[in-house]
Amino acid sequence: MYANHVAIYHETNVETQSQQRLIVLLYEGAIRFAEHAAQAIAQGDIPQRGMMINRASRIVHELRNALDHEVGGELAERLAALYDFVDRQLALANVGNDAKPLRAAIEVLSTLLAGWRKAIDCLEQAPPPLPAAAPASIAEHAGLSLRA
Repeated sequence: MYANHVAIYHETNVETQSQQRLIVLLYEGAIRFAEHAAQAIAQGDIPQRGMMINRASRIVHELRNALDHEVGGELAERLAALYDFVDRQLALANVGNDAKPLRAAIEVLSTLLAGWRKAIDCLEQAPPPLPAAAPASIAEHAGLSLRA
């Protein structure tokens, strides 16, 4: 019964988050699973290692699939390359039973997570956007014409 309540809490938590917060949750999950995989390697627990790396890899695939290359342009391409690198490191760790590639993956994911957290903080502290008519009104007030 307790497990059911926990599952409901987690489902509600995910459903009520903004897209930006969901991305943070995904990064945190991928990092957590990669760290658990590193612990499993240290303990010689091969099934646990495989399961944790698989979970981290699935999250990285979701992050990559969520990229909008039309809107994101070069940034989306760079993120895709980083996600590909992370996924290769996860595969290397799994095949080689080696925690070193996991540490490299965790480092990249942690850097991206820090960037997302900072971006969210900036968005939350930014003043609300001006109304749509405001730029024209301001320009007209300043004696500038925005019309061709």
